[in-house]
Amino acid sequence: LDSFLRMTFRHGLGGATEINISRRPRGWQQQNKFQRAQRELNRLKQYLDQRGFYLFRDMYTHANLACHFNEKLSKSIAKRFPLVFIDEMQDTNHIQYDIIYRIAKHHNNLFVVGDFCQSIYS
Repeated sequence: LDSFLRMTFRHGLGGATEINISRRPRGWQQQNKFQRAQRELNRLKQYLDQRGFYLFRDMYTHANLACHFNEKLSKSIAKRFPLVFIDEMQDTNHIQYDIIYRIAKHHNNLFVVGDFCQSIYS
């Protein structure tokens, strides 16, 4: 786990930043491995958030929240893309679907293609 937490991230405007989270709380050995991993990942996420970094999966969360709380933003995106075409729809997850819905609902112009027998989420 420590090797997982020692990472180097490159920020678009700056150089490399090494993240070293190696302090261990008291009772490290007695705790469940999953609880330890969850706590360390939460610490990593907090560390990254404080410095303006985010993980790839967070990109969807930020986009979904932005479109949810800012209707003007989703309308602006819908105006830019009046027709939404999605191939391999079976491979979209719930949050991706929410983003698509928030944009496509303004024009009701959504075209999807997919085969649910080939879904990676089934």
